[in-house]
Amino acid sequence: MTDYLAVYLRDQLALGVTWRALARRARDNNKGTPLGGALAEVEDGIAEDVRTFEAVMRTLGIRPNPAKVALAAVAERFGRLKRNGRWVTYSPLSRFLELEGLAMGIEGKKILWHTLGDLAGLRDRLPDTDFDELLARAARQRQTLEPFRRAAGTEAFARQAVNLVHRPLTREVAWTPTVRGVRHDHDRETARRPVPHQAPAPGRGE
Repeated sequence: MTDYLAVYLRDQLALGVTWRALARRARDNNKGTPLGGALAEVEDGIAEDVRTFEAVMRTLGIRPNPAKVALAAVAERFGRLKRNGRWVTYSPLSRFLELEGLAMGIEGKKILWHTLGDLAGLRDRLPDTDFDELLARAARQRQTLEPFRRAAGTEAFARQAVNLVHRPLTREVAWTPTVRGVRHDHDRETARRPVPHQAPAPGRGE
């Protein structure tokens, strides 16, 4: 019979290793800044979460899958190759995507601790593991990063939004929403609309 909990834990450990590597990369990319300090704090917390998770697996007698862990590490390194609008330098979009990825990872970790503690029944099986504190720690990590994530998103996208607002409209881009939320070009829509048939005027062609 398949041990679904073991499969789940091995997969989640691989994800945890990915988030830990991402946090370290983001920390190193922002050294000497308030964001770098916040990321150092969050990276320490994520590393502690991974150690706790590994301890849970040992207590349950579940061995990690080295192949999955190695594959997760390789995938994170490949993610560094994405240029995000610049070939060499660290771009504002890179910063935002790192923070966005960490935010999603932390939210997923909150779900993970809830799943293990309540759905898998590990609160009773592992009384020495404080699942409530693990959930609270994840919430603190999320709260620490959120102001920086929002600021990074504004920096990455606000200038483009301003440019779009001031860009002159042409017939090719003058799109407007319809009632159903589908956008149409009125000129093209009118051109495609069939012309209603008109009866000939009385007295002509008879």
